[in-house]
Amino acid sequence: LDGFAGVLFLNERDERVILERRSGRVVELAQCGLSVDQRFTFYDHVHTTGMDIRQPLVCMACVTLGKDTTFRDYAQGTYRMRGIGKGQAVEVFITPEVGALMRKSLGRGEGAQEESRTSKLTGMTIRSTRSASTQKLIVDIIAWLVLNAARAEERKFHLLCQQDIYNLWRSAASRCIGAAPLSSSALYSWLETPRTKAALDELKGQADFSVPATLPGEGSETNVQRLTREANSHVQKGQVGENVWGDEAARDRARVAVEAIIGQLVSLPSPKAGEDASSSARGDELELDGEQVREREQEEEQESEEVHEREVELEEEVEKVPEAAAEQKYARDGEAANPWRLLDLATPPGRASKLPFYPLADFSVNRGILNRSCAPLQGLPGFVLVSE
Repeated sequence: LDGFAGVLFLNERDERVILERRSGRVVELAQCGLSVDQRFTFYDHVHTTGMDIRQPLVCMACVTLGKDTTFRDYAQGTYRMRGIGKGQAVEVFITPEVGALMRKSLGRGEGAQEESRTSKLTGMTIRSTRSASTQKLIVDIIAWLVLNAARAEERKFHLLCQQDIYNLWRSAASRCIGAAPLSSSALYSWLETPRTKAALDELKGQADFSVPATLPGEGSETNVQRLTREANSHVQKGQVGENVWGDEAARDRARVAVEAIIGQLVSLPSPKAGEDASSSARGDELELDGEQVREREQEEEQESEEVHEREVELEEEVEKVPEAAAEQKYARDGEAANPWRLLDLATPPGRASKLPFYPLADFSVNRGILNRSCAPLQGLPGFVLVSE
């Protein structure tokens, strides 16, 4: 970053700060004193949305793409430059791994192999101009980003269906626990019933520590098969009174709900010819687990931000000091009210008068260090008075 005196970024408190090159200190943006031409702005993925930082009128932005980047992420990142096409430009940085993944995904959508599509693009680059090949690359990037967004929505739909299926027996278990007796004598016997034990087992977060004996993509079941197997094991478990279902009618309703959800998943497009279904299923399972991890991370991050905001509010309340007038080197004695009677207004003003007034004609302004006063005003009527 030659030519830049500092790097602007957002810290963990979402504050705009500058890392100065010369001192190595991190200071607030308002205190750095650097112009927009002297700083390099870095946006992480979280702060590419809704963050407006002033940039030079003529500058270049570099946008990086990851394997999970969607078109929305790309658009939010590029439009941090408010003057695109009016002096500001954008360059896209793609790693070789992401480029290979993009060519493979687009070639699969076009029904072509990665090698044939790469050779086709190379031949077009040799025969055509640089602008035509650049336009083709931009179209490929946008198409791949839109494809990533569609895949992300599909993963979210799979996750939603999975949560709906799990919620069937977990909600039944919660209703069973909610019906616990209030008396301590009956509570102990209620805890020993088979249905209560089954409800507690359903609500426990059980971790799967089993290690598969096959390689990824070999002999793996699809997401639909896995959910069907888990639903059958939970819905068909035990007899009435020994499971979370209150009666057979509740079990039948859960079975119908599972079939409806599985039917929605089955209606999704199946893998195309030439694509390994087991490998795709294994990848979907890993992506689904990654989606759950990202949701938990977002929830934890939101909770930590709320805790931090509460701590900051408490610190501000503690640091508040009651305001007081500053001590000055002068006295303000004699500011008490000087009362007078209303009947005294009938007495003509003069030196013998008890009223705190004097004629405006006697008013003069002191000027200079010699204590000289200007001449009093002339031609004023005597009944116009000024308070002392």
